[in-house]
Amino acid sequence: MMVMFKDELLRLVSLGLEELEKSQQSGKTPNNPLSENHFFSVWVSKAIKEQRFDKAVALILKEWQQQARTLGAGAQLKQCFSDLMHTYLNLKQRSKAESAQSNFEQLQSQLNEAKWQVSVTELHPKKNTIHSDGLSSFVVDESCIERAFDERGAQLSNISCFIRGDSELFIKQAYLLGWLAFKVSDYKSIVKFHGEYVLTANNNKAQLPEVVVD
Repeated sequence: MMVMFKDELLRLVSLGLEELEKSQQSGKTPNNPLSENHFFSVWVSKAIKEQRFDKAVALILKEWQQQARTLGAGAQLKQCFSDLMHTYLNLKQRSKAESAQSNFEQLQSQLNEAKWQVSVTELHPKKNTIHSDGLSSFVVDESCIERAFDERGAQLSNISCFIRGDSELFIKQAYLLGWLAFKVSDYKSIVKFHGEYVLTANNNKAQLPEVVVD
C-alpha cells in the first residue's frame, strides 16, 4: 500500500517533536535553540541511516540534514516541525456533502471582497500579461477550472493559481476553505510577474506546503 507524503510527513514531524520533548524532560537536551538544532541534526541523520520513514519523505529529510549542517541553529528545524504539524492538524476537513467547486468560487469571492483583481481567463502555454493596476492579482486558467471538478463539485485535478501581491492572504483564505497551497515559484510563471501556487485535490504533493500559523 502506497504511503501518502502528507501522512508520512505529519508522522515524521510529530515524532520528532515528541522525542525532543522527552529528551528535554529527561535532561539530555537543554532547552535552547543551539541544543535543539543539534538534537534535530542528529535525529534527522539517524532517521536517514535507519530508514525510519517511508521513501516518500526521503528527499525532505536530506534537505533538512543539509540545512542543519550548514546553517546550525539558523536552520530552525524545531520551528519548521512545529509549523508543519500545526498546519496539517488544523486544516479544515471537508464533509462529503461539501463542494470543492463551491469553495473555490467562495475563494474568488473573498479575494474580490478584499479588493483583489480576480481573473478567470484562457491562458496561453507560454507567457501572459495581466494588468492589475497595483492591486493584488489572482489569475486562473479557465480551461483548468473546467477540468478540475466533476458534476458533483468534487475536485479531480490540480489547480494552478497565479498570484501577485499579498500571497499570504491567498494562502490563508485557501487554507480556511480546506486547501494547502504548494508554491511553484515566487514571481516567475506563465503569467508575467505572478508567482504560481498549486491547490491539489487531496492536499497531497511531494513537497512542503506553505505553512499557516496563527
